[in-house]
Amino acid sequence: MANAKLVESPFTITETTSGVTLNTVTAVASTWYEVAEYQVPLGMAVLIDPTNYVFASLFTEAATPVAITAGTARLIKLNAPETEMVEIWAGPIAIFKDVGDERQRPRLKTAVLLNSSEKLRLECYSTSTADGANCTFAIEAKALYPPVRGLA
Repeated sequence: MANAKLVESPFTITETTSGVTLNTVTAVASTWYEVAEYQVPLGMAVLIDPTNYVFASLFTEAATPVAITAGTARLIKLNAPETEMVEIWAGPIAIFKDVGDERQRPRLKTAVLLNSSEKLRLECYSTSTADGANCTFAIEAKALYPPVRGLA
């Protein structure tokens, strides 16, 4: 059979997306903290390009969580067994404060393709104690998958 073109569909990864694991263990201040991790399901790939929107709201662990505005955030791509990792974006947490200003949004420098079973991890480094359960994020992307046959 000839190579079939992959179906491309808008896809947003958020804290409620299937395959996302939120870290509910409170972070130790001044260390890299894994806020959330997304694993691409089998039979699918995810493409994030520089025009896609990336946003996060990071909060402290407390009875009344407080927004974290100082420190650094980063997105990391990991292979399935987590033996290789590549930092695909890093910048100040404060960049997330004004999502309406396109010039201040985090931007990837190049497109990133996550294949089946690969992972995307959101981490932060702050003097505050972050809590993944109190954090939200949204990463626009494209889902790529083979066409479904027999439905026509």
